[in-house]
Amino acid sequence: MVNDHREHEAHGVLLPVDAPKDLVRNEKTNYAYVTLLCDNSGLANARVLTYALKRAKAQFPLIIMTLPFATEGLDDLVSLGATIEKLSMIPTPFKRSNGKRPSFQRLCKYSKIHAWSLTKYSKLVFLDPSLLVVQNFDEVFQYPEFSAVKVVGDEFNTGMFVLEPSARTYQEMLNVYKLAPPNFLGEQGFLNWFFHNRTTNVISARYNTDYAVWPMLRRNAKVFHFVPHTSPWNFHTRAHPEWELNFEPIIFYYWHQMHLQALQAVHREEFSPYVNWPNLRRAIDICAPQSTSYTPKKFIIQNKFSVLIGTWDRVALLRKLILHYQKSRLVHKIYVTWHNPGVRPPEEFLKTVRKKPPVEILPQKYDSLNNRFNPIPNLETKALLVCDDDVRVNITDIEYAFDVWKGRQNSLVGVFPRFHSYNSNNNTYNYEIRSPDRPRIYSIMLTKFMFINAEFLYIYTCLLPLKIHKYIDDNMNCEDIAMNMLVSGMTGSKPSAVLLHVDDFGTTSGISIKGGHLTSRSQCMTDLVRLFGRDTLLYNREVFLPFRKKKAA
Repeated sequence: MVNDHREHEAHGVLLPVDAPKDLVRNEKTNYAYVTLLCDNSGLANARVLTYALKRAKAQFPLIIMTLPFATEGLDDLVSLGATIEKLSMIPTPFKRSNGKRPSFQRLCKYSKIHAWSLTKYSKLVFLDPSLLVVQNFDEVFQYPEFSAVKVVGDEFNTGMFVLEPSARTYQEMLNVYKLAPPNFLGEQGFLNWFFHNRTTNVISARYNTDYAVWPMLRRNAKVFHFVPHTSPWNFHTRAHPEWELNFEPIIFYYWHQMHLQALQAVHREEFSPYVNWPNLRRAIDICAPQSTSYTPKKFIIQNKFSVLIGTWDRVALLRKLILHYQKSRLVHKIYVTWHNPGVRPPEEFLKTVRKKPPVEILPQKYDSLNNRFNPIPNLETKALLVCDDDVRVNITDIEYAFDVWKGRQNSLVGVFPRFHSYNSNNNTYNYEIRSPDRPRIYSIMLTKFMFINAEFLYIYTCLLPLKIHKYIDDNMNCEDIAMNMLVSGMTGSKPSAVLLHVDDFGTTSGISIKGGHLTSRSQCMTDLVRLFGRDTLLYNREVFLPFRKKKAA
């Protein structure tokens, strides 16, 4: 094996020196990027990759090898500048093991081998559609055949690699790919096995930066590589208990922006429903200023919590509630989401409450129930109590609920549990408040009083698909169900109920008690399952309650 050993040490990790840009040859017509689109499920990824290369002003075209299962949106890709090469699927060497078969996405990747058949090009750079290009990296074409980034051990990551098409190499691969040893299964294993006795070159990890090296390379990376189980397009449905290990909010946000811009560029039907939506720019206006510097590490205060009160304009009720929360020694700061964009918060209001803990009013530009979960720029506590202005809980009980949350920080911890059920007769869902036969089961925590991990605010507002935000705006309902589905779907954590005495002054007014409320909430459940792609809610039977001294008779 021959390697490019020009390396330097960065933060204790050996990284190859970058290729000099002036070594790129001028044979533009013989160079190209190439990717593989297996089926329609990868269309969004291919669209973002195509658009991102164009936005990075790549000198060379993108060839998209498509299999017969990819039938939708190909014209969109062509309009963005891609060239389509329709090819057959290379049969997989996998056999069933214990009755299970590898996923189609893993099986189809053997069709990467087709790239060596594109002999009208002298050199190609293969890119997985799961990559996100953030900077021009045309200089990588100066490297020879099978130059790639190394991962753990001595293996190359084949999400991005340089290749030189050859009819002879192509035929040789087809002859031997089914003969690879068992420990080299998968197309990455096969390619490493095929080239292990040939010339290979290690190139800089900035050309294929995965989560393992993101912290040290984030600013200099040119291509990001998302892992299958936690990606911008599926993180909210994979229920991964270690979701934070593979989660990079700023890069996820950038992918979503690229996808939105790509849809706009091709006037895709998927974008047309948003054209007349008055809140289209809401998330952009909120997230763009924060997304250049956002990091979960900013939540430095762990032993206290902040309070986020939602109100429309009930000033007298709000003042009493703020004074109540200010009695707690564990409250760090109180924020008020002023939902009414047509009325300015009273200028003298803050003078009527105590100065500590401090209170900050958050006026809103847009009228949307999604504003309940807007990220707060100066928030310092990881724990956040989200509550309505008409719910009051004893201070001692609030602090007990905080203790419960500290032991399960990926859960929504609150006092208003609800549950849902599935109707197999018509493939719909029911939203229910109580069940005589299942009194202890629940799957939803109402957000009118709950503790939440503050990271979830940014994720809900900036990374959740816009179609979910729009649905909530159109129906003026169910932002709480969407948050529950996001949290359970992302983290695999169940909500946690705390049994406390609650004064709920909103039970005689408001949206939630209008006629047909349960019917509309059930419709929300059905529709949100469709928008999320699956039912992500999880059931729980566990209930927490504080130990209280029994009163003397």
